[in-house]
Amino acid sequence: MVCGRPAEGHSRQHFTWMPFSKRILNNDAGRARARQQIWVDVPLCEWHVGYFWKRELLKYLPLILIIGLTIILAAVKEEGYKSTIGVLIAVIGIACCGWLIWVAMVWHRTIRPKEITENSITLTNICDQFVMAIIESKEMNQHEESR
Repeated sequence: MVCGRPAEGHSRQHFTWMPFSKRILNNDAGRARARQQIWVDVPLCEWHVGYFWKRELLKYLPLILIIGLTIILAAVKEEGYKSTIGVLIAVIGIACCGWLIWVAMVWHRTIRPKEITENSITLTNICDQFVMAIIESKEMNQHEESR
């Protein structure tokens, strides 16, 4: 599904989607009603078996490192270095902004739902070879059923 190699295993993933207009215009109750959720057994090759948890790690590990470094720097600072607090806060702020940009880049390249209905899901960032294999499989099934 990620790279086009034959699937060696499956990963059961929970996908959630909501129309963009519902995210902005509705209150919490309206958003809860508009949210669509589905569990999917995602076929993955041996190289991509950990695709989804690795993406989560890519998103949150830098934040954990930023927080850890902040705690260490705050503990190490000495009384005579009060002027460096402003620089430290600026560096932490820039690091957090960089982290937000990083998360947006990782999210944009991750397999994610484009639309979920009651009985189907449309995913983005899927390998073209996988899409073609699904189309061929559906055509073969329709051809066999028509006999």
